[in-house]
Amino acid sequence: MVDARFGNGGHEPISPLFNAAFVRVFGREESKGTTRDLVNSLLDYVGAERIGEVESIASEATELGQSVGCKSARLDVRLVTADGSLVDLESEREDPNYNDRFLYYAAKTISGSIPTGGRYTDIPRTVVIILYDAKIAFPGSDEFVSTASLVWDCGGESFPGSAQMLLVMVELKKFRKLHPVLDDEVLSSRALSWLYLLTEGYRNEEDVAMIVQSTPGLEEFAKLYGFAMDDPNLVAAYELKQSSIITEHAIIDDAVERGMAQGMAQG
Repeated sequence: MVDARFGNGGHEPISPLFNAAFVRVFGREESKGTTRDLVNSLLDYVGAERIGEVESIASEATELGQSVGCKSARLDVRLVTADGSLVDLESEREDPNYNDRFLYYAAKTISGSIPTGGRYTDIPRTVVIILYDAKIAFPGSDEFVSTASLVWDCGGESFPGSAQMLLVMVELKKFRKLHPVLDDEVLSSRALSWLYLLTEGYRNEEDVAMIVQSTPGLEEFAKLYGFAMDDPNLVAAYELKQSSIITEHAIIDDAVERGMAQGMAQG
């Protein structure tokens, strides 16, 4: 029996991608297995090496060996695996500056990874994954998962750089367009099932049940999501965010109307 507790307390289902919900569901000690499953599903999708057992997990991590006077980086969910690999899992719904954010978070994640006296060959494998729900990044392609790694360009010929850094971006707006409903294609892929669950499926208990039945292991997400929906602090944060969005839209609409009225009065 799937316990997703949709609409608990009379409120609408809260998106798992809402920052407070995302870190609540994926960034806790009890989330290790679920978060690893999501990460490995996406790594499988792009043909990258999977991560091993998660040794430690932290949400909104800031303890990254900051330099004095430097901008801090607050990572949504940070994983350290048993072999020392580092993973930064992000949910981004507003910031269009994804390239610069990617670069800074990757640099912050890896910068404090070698202890004093260590060697550069000790740099751990570092993976940054961003579930990106702002404007479409690459409008010329329908592919919704993109990767980036270090590559040397020498006279028009490419040579691989360090293999210790991998960036993965999932464009969720593209995913929704390609997979607006739950179908056999989605159910046949663990990665697609995960993405559908996070973008649309969480709204519908029947969809959740179908995904859990066809993809063993995802029932843990449903349980974690259900517990999160029972958190009054999370609900309050979501309602405050929604209220601020409504207020912002009202201010913009009012300004547009006044501008049009002034324009018409001036001929």
